[in-house]
Amino acid sequence: MTKVSTKTTIIVGFMLFAMFFGAGNLIFPPALGLVSGEYFWITVFAFILTGVGLPILATIVGSLSKSGYKDLLKNVHPAYALVFMIVLYLVIGPLFAIPRTATVSYEMSILPFLDGASWLTLLLFSFVFFLASFIVALYPGKITSSIGKYLTPILLTVITIFIIGGFVAYWGNDYMVIDDLLDGNYFGYGFTEGYLTLDAIAAMAFSVIVITSLKKYGVSTQRDLLTSTIKSGTVALILLGTIYVSLAWIGNNVVLDRTSFEEGTNLGTYVLTFVSGDVFGAFGTVLLGLVVLSACLTTSIGLIVAVSEYFNEIFPKISYKVFVILTTIVSFGLANQGLEQIIETSVPVLFFIYPLAISSILLLLLTFFVKSPKLSIQLSILFVFLITVVTFIHRQEWVELSFVESIPFYAQQLEWLLFAVAGYLIGYFAGDKSNPVDFGEKEPLEEPTNS
Repeated sequence: MTKVSTKTTIIVGFMLFAMFFGAGNLIFPPALGLVSGEYFWITVFAFILTGVGLPILATIVGSLSKSGYKDLLKNVHPAYALVFMIVLYLVIGPLFAIPRTATVSYEMSILPFLDGASWLTLLLFSFVFFLASFIVALYPGKITSSIGKYLTPILLTVITIFIIGGFVAYWGNDYMVIDDLLDGNYFGYGFTEGYLTLDAIAAMAFSVIVITSLKKYGVSTQRDLLTSTIKSGTVALILLGTIYVSLAWIGNNVVLDRTSFEEGTNLGTYVLTFVSGDVFGAFGTVLLGLVVLSACLTTSIGLIVAVSEYFNEIFPKISYKVFVILTTIVSFGLANQGLEQIIETSVPVLFFIYPLAISSILLLLLTFFVKSPKLSIQLSILFVFLITVVTFIHRQEWVELSFVESIPFYAQQLEWLLFAVAGYLIGYFAGDKSNPVDFGEKEPLEEPTNS
């Protein structure tokens, strides 16, 4: 048994934190705090469940196999595992998430200092942004030290200054009373906002980086890998949870002029911009820009590495470096469409695959502890896929299928949940118990290489 040092656990935990704490995570908590009013704690608790707990859980589940979800999803079907993971990596990679990191950081860290947006300034900024991402991502063996030792402390320092300033400025204030924007659905809103950060999906990619990093630190058995991932995940969970609650508290206690809310205003962006200027003046704008830029850059690096490593495994004749170059170039090109166009074209795809991703995470965890026939996970995923196709068609207004709106939890976009449960139960009782869900042999991992 290899004992992983506390220092290594903290470094890998910081790496996880830095990758999960993207710009979307920065925006959601203050808005959540603002609209929750007196129901602050129930709303934030629900957000923490899916915005922190589920991504960390996804990372831990990924460590149940030495190859992560690439092998785990073969329990459904090898073809499903391959297609789903390719789509997953493309969506959270060069087609959406990576370009979004550049455009969001541009709009929040650069645009405030300009007279207005222009294609040229976005082009120049995104070029520098992706050049930095490319250089770090070229050396995956250095990713822990690059992110965990350097970028993360900078990010944490800036966020800490922002939070302390907010606490000092707004301590003693009551929550702001505004119209009930949530129609009383506080828990549901917080829960949904948490998984809309997309971190649970991203965790299915990040688990590969965690496995790679821990191997390089000398982890030699599957059991040690699982234990080390849980410990590192706990570090990330504490950091993320503390920061989310703090940012939400600031949003809940800041005093704003209600008349300044314009239709279509992003509450999270509005609150952050207001607080940074109100507490720190002109320096606050710079501070906010540093937070967003740091968060986006670390997320971009992590995703480029995860995407490139995955496709290099599928197509080993093409080098890792080539995939880093391709991923960076495609992301750079799509980023120059602008943020709104990226969101408009990609969000429907994300909402299609998200139910499948959540179902996969929870089913794999369940079947790890409860020996279940493969049919249980196969039917569950099949049922989720079918209902997701139907609701996707209806929500896109391609064909009116109004009956789906009567399905429980449709309004919360969780209508697939009952189908997942039904599929599992049918498969559990009807399936072949001698053909259980396979997590692989618990043999030692590959010998770690010392570099």
